[in-house]
Amino acid sequence: MKRVIIMIIGILLISPLAISVPALSHLEESNPSDGEEVMEQVEDIVLIFDGAIEEGSTLAIANTSGEAIDVQDTIIDESTLTATLSQPLPNDEYEVNWSIISTDGHPLEGNFMFTVNAPVTEETQEEEASEQSEVETSEDETLEEETTDTTESETSAADNEETESTDNMFFITLFIVVVIFAVVGMILMIKRRK
Repeated sequence: MKRVIIMIIGILLISPLAISVPALSHLEESNPSDGEEVMEQVEDIVLIFDGAIEEGSTLAIANTSGEAIDVQDTIIDESTLTATLSQPLPNDEYEVNWSIISTDGHPLEGNFMFTVNAPVTEETQEEEASEQSEVETSEDETLEEETTDTTESETSAADNEETESTDNMFFITLFIVVVIFAVVGMILMIKRRK
């Protein structure tokens, strides 16, 4: 009888700990990968995480001059984030900064770098010159959008932390009530047997 009581109490003590463990997602691989020298045109960047990620996850790309590269579209499919670029990347070194939201609401950030070293043609050089002009024109607008996205992400993270704190308090209270009922039940059973 004592063994049964010890097992029940042990299960009750472990249950809240298992419930409160966060399910965080971490970057598993990327294309291009960190430190890779790409010998062909890059038109999209793919990040694969080891767990599902939520809408609102983003990435930003900048060249060695710190100029932001325009991301045309971002697609989130379970644990994969794909960013399609408006133009293929010209030869340069690039830094990718990603910011994701795990399924449990935890925000995570990271970065990696890669180099594009594709064969250059006359047509490619003309396109790069045209793109450079467009980037300079729209640089202020891009910076404003990034600032807005960062503010929204911080607000969302704060809201998620509040919700998680409330959930944890609920489970702790529930655990205490269950333990009290279990102990009282065991005492009553022991008294009846006597």
